[in-house]
Amino acid sequence: MQDGYEWCNHILVNAQDGRQQQIDAVPVFSPDGTRFVTANHDLDAHYGHNRVQIFKVIDGMGVVEWSEEPTEWGPENVAWESPARIQFTRKIFVGGGTKAVIEYDAKDAKWNMKDLPADE
Repeated sequence: MQDGYEWCNHILVNAQDGRQQQIDAVPVFSPDGTRFVTANHDLDAHYGHNRVQIFKVIDGMGVVEWSEEPTEWGPENVAWESPARIQFTRKIFVGGGTKAVIEYDAKDAKWNMKDLPADE
């Protein structure tokens, strides 16, 4: 991790060749190890990106596969439920939040985000 007076980021280092990659937050790896997700919630201070990103691991480095930079909510508590589904909380600036998921649609070959019903 690197940090300064009003900022921070994380550096991934490829153990094989030393290549480095800057990311927003601690990576959370998928159960099969082929992807990782980062989520950084910064609606108030704006010191860092307020975004959630999914990376595909290619040749030992993360390649952004999907990204969302919301302005009304921030991503928190990301957790992989399967290699194709991530659950997280959409944290609202004034407090509270809702559960949401990002799911991979193999038919369309893309990630989709949706809110979960309150009872899930």
